[in-house]
Amino acid sequence: MNKELFARNLRIHAQLYELLKEFSRAGIEVILLKGIALIELFPDYMHEREMEDMDLLIKPSKIKKVREIIKALGYKKAPLDPDAYYREGTLAAIDITDALWYLSTEENADLWKHSLKIPVQSAVSDVFYLNPVDFYIHVQAHARIHHAKNDEKWQKDLAILKEKFKDNLTDTGLDIWIQKYGLSKALSVSVTDIPRIGHISRFAFLPLKKKMIYLFKAIFPSNDFLLNRYDLKNVFEITLYRFSRPFLLFLETFKLSLSFISKSEKKNA
Repeated sequence: MNKELFARNLRIHAQLYELLKEFSRAGIEVILLKGIALIELFPDYMHEREMEDMDLLIKPSKIKKVREIIKALGYKKAPLDPDAYYREGTLAAIDITDALWYLSTEENADLWKHSLKIPVQSAVSDVFYLNPVDFYIHVQAHARIHHAKNDEKWQKDLAILKEKFKDNLTDTGLDIWIQKYGLSKALSVSVTDIPRIGHISRFAFLPLKKKMIYLFKAIFPSNDFLLNRYDLKNVFEITLYRFSRPFLLFLETFKLSLSFISKSEKKNA
């Protein structure tokens, strides 16, 4: 038993409930994702699971209000991620999203229909986790596609899910949904075979239709996204960044490519 890790996770648990109480007062539903969902579902896992952030899925109509609540609690936006927040004196960052990147709008809506309630304290309501199949696929996609790592932490997460939901997580059942989401190719490639970097790898491995939608949303995001991403103040700034966005994306992609090439050359030297 790792008492230090358990004590740390208890503090993160308290940090989470501070947030959930405010969400509950505002009538906001939330789906807990990945590690934070696992330690809330299975408290014994608090002795093993190291936590760096709390991943929360919010309905698109509520994301603006959630940002306001988070900021009102003293959190600040992380410099390199517009939907990650941190607060001095707390142990875990907050990472919010209004959609899982590999799903269509309709598939994301279905997540909420099939999500399951987490038993919570009486002061909190409307807290959910993904159904077992979506939970498992999401951890896989995050590890193998977004990070391209077989990190031990995520392998343990997958093992816990298989153990706790063995009747739901048959290989055949998982394969059906992996194919439906268009992730078969991405999840069948060894993470050591092809270099992948974050959002670039997401785009590269999505099926064609989702690839086009992903690209369109990246180049032409909503006004709310631009306001939050670049801390804009008025319509003129939104218009300016809307025209600048494609060039900013191209520059960032070019910098990432150079960085990867440089690291590869050093590795092979």
